[in-house]
Amino acid sequence: MALTFTGSQKVELASFTFPSPVYSVVWWANGAAPATDMLYWINLNCGQSYWVGGTWHIDINNADLSGDYVCSPAALSGWNHFAVTNDTTTPGTLPVMYINGATQSVSLNAGGGAQFTPAANTLTWGNDPAGGGSTGEPLAWFAVHNVILTGPEVTSLQTTGFVSRGCQVAWEGATATNQTDLSGNGRTGILTGTPTVTDGPISSPPASSTTMSRTVQPAIRWS
Repeated sequence: MALTFTGSQKVELASFTFPSPVYSVVWWANGAAPATDMLYWINLNCGQSYWVGGTWHIDINNADLSGDYVCSPAALSGWNHFAVTNDTTTPGTLPVMYINGATQSVSLNAGGGAQFTPAANTLTWGNDPAGGGSTGEPLAWFAVHNVILTGPEVTSLQTTGFVSRGCQVAWEGATATNQTDLSGNGRTGILTGTPTVTDGPISSPPASSTTMSRTVQPAIRWS
């Protein structure tokens, strides 16, 4: 399943210290790369992800750095899997951005160069109008890791949903309720509003299952 966030609808985790100096963020989104699609937002800590004019932006914002990293993938539609891995140990290192397991050509649009500085802030998944908003694309299977996921691991996420290595928080988006943390770390996401539940890219297991593995469903296309 998946959640479609609009308006002020979002899932939040207070006082989350983002991994440093390396991290990975992964999620699914359904739709044709809109003008502004807020895929994740870590207020004043990591940054945000959004689309403008066919360009995918990853903005990393903190006291030491305001870096806007960009890539311009081919036109997208239906369900697509996104992943960002970033090693900030060496200043100037570009993040690696994946779409459906394929690495993208990334460039630094503005800022950059400093090591990431962790701090406890609110992790938000869904829509954050103050940060640019969303046009209501279904989102699913969001996770943050404190390791650099490998290419094969990123590819495997398209069939398994999550990988456990270094997973700090993982929300499936299966129900319009507070989100259970599938990483096992107890970081429940608190829901604001009532997003619409829709079919997702990966089927959910029986309620009794505790596995993080799933089976892929056919992609759902926009009409």
